[in-house]
Amino acid sequence: MAYTSTGEFGNTAVVGYVPFFEIPDVSLMDMANRHHPQRLWSGGAGAPQGFPEACWLICTATGGRLTRRPGTLDLHDAAWTLEVDSTVDLGRTMYAHERLVAGRLRFQDPELMERAKGILQSEDFAAMDASDMPAHTAG
Repeated sequence: MAYTSTGEFGNTAVVGYVPFFEIPDVSLMDMANRHHPQRLWSGGAGAPQGFPEACWLICTATGGRLTRRPGTLDLHDAAWTLEVDSTVDLGRTMYAHERLVAGRLRFQDPELMERAKGILQSEDFAAMDASDMPAHTAG
């Protein structure tokens, strides 16, 4: 998962995944929905569609940024593009963001794309299995 922010004061969270041919295409909003985010983030009456999923994605992405796995890429000035799948205007500030855009993130530098792919092929990542998943997501 890739995370950055954009817009005035970084008010728009950008959450994406770096696509590779070997990995099936995935909707981040669908992935978030499988974690039942409405248990934590209902948004109340008048909340925009996708509010719980957007909050889950932003929370997960910012948490991953703050508590990094070994081998994580921390790029401060990499050029990127995003093929947008989803946009949610939150209607309030959540995790220092007012908006989410999610989709497929590609680095413009081919070397960075290869480094990102290398993370997925690393022994740390390959060693993960279903036992590493929280109980509510297994199966």
